[in-house]
Amino acid sequence: RFAVLAAKIDNQATPPAELAESYGDMGRLFMVAEYLDAAEPCFANAATLVARDMRWPYFLGHIYRLRNQPEAAAAYFERALERQPDHLPAVLWLGEVYLADNRPDQAQTHLARAAAIQPGWAAAAYGLGRLALARKDFKQALTQFERTIELAPQASSVEYPLGLAYRELGNA
Repeated sequence: RFAVLAAKIDNQATPPAELAESYGDMGRLFMVAEYLDAAEPCFANAATLVARDMRWPYFLGHIYRLRNQPEAAAAYFERALERQPDHLPAVLWLGEVYLADNRPDQAQTHLARAAAIQPGWAAAAYGLGRLALARKDFKQALTQFERTIELAPQASSVEYPLGLAYRELGNA
């Protein structure tokens, strides 16, 4: 893939969209291999070449999320949503980044929007449960975590926060 990218960079006749795809392919490969420092400029170049494509700011959002830079991650997820407002994963991840950055009001907006766009999505219910738990609204957390298990019975990661909600409500 690197050889293909290098050839397209060297060829002045390569259309920008095609070059952006090659940069994006290389960036995704680096990202999967956890070479975030190498993936970042690939996605940035792709975003520069094709500014209206939401994929590149979306992937940059993940780069910054994985680096634990929530402000930068949020900015890129917001850019992705400017380009494609109904992109459900970007809506959810923006809510998750705000939750991780202790910005519960912004998290609520996006997590609730994700749940409204796709009511049967376990990830949205789980995010809303985590938000309720952070706000110490244990009844709401319990409701959302039970909904998560109903939607995705195999989701074992919900068991611990569900247990916390039960415990806080007096049910050990």
